[in-house]
Amino acid sequence: QYPAQTVTVGFGAGHLLKIFSLFLHGSVLLILTCTKGIFTARQLMGCVKLTVLVTVLIGLWETAAKNGLPLPFPEGFFYNNAGYTLKGLSGQRTNFTFAEPSYAGGFYAALLVAFLASGTRRNQGTLLLRFIAFSLSLAGTSAVTLAAGVALVLLLPGPRRGKLGMVTALALLAVGLFASGYLQLYWQLVAGKLASFSGQERLTGILY
Repeated sequence: QYPAQTVTVGFGAGHLLKIFSLFLHGSVLLILTCTKGIFTARQLMGCVKLTVLVTVLIGLWETAAKNGLPLPFPEGFFYNNAGYTLKGLSGQRTNFTFAEPSYAGGFYAALLVAFLASGTRRNQGTLLLRFIAFSLSLAGTSAVTLAAGVALVLLLPGPRRGKLGMVTALALLAVGLFASGYLQLYWQLVAGKLASFSGQERLTGILY
């Protein structure tokens, strides 16, 4: 259904940066695979917290750069700009080093559910960063991921106090999003996705 387009294949400095970035990612995955069982749970949680901190800072840097602040951002190194003009939100969506803001939204929404369900107080600073990342990604994917994850946590057996804390934290998030106008944008994204052919196909798969 799309018209044929000419694609020019070339090789430049941006490709070298992308190859180097992928090499770094692959090296980390290889190290984690080969050292499975060596790291403690606390050390792995430290890695998660560091990842969240670094990606949120880079995401805020990218947002500041695209909104006019004199902070040049090396897009070719951190991510591919594909799909960034979705629904006219290209200037508002924050991309946290992922290929697309939707991936970042889904990732942070899943982490939000995990940290809220754990109920550990020492993670409050990281949890706040994750709330910020979840909100700024402006992705319907993140909203659906968060809703599904929360539903699973509430249905599965677990301490009632932890579930009450999770609901309270999400209620505060909803109030903050509503006050900033982001809640309306999320509703438009989710409603628009469900009304599209792509959204209907995904929903059918989920229900199946």
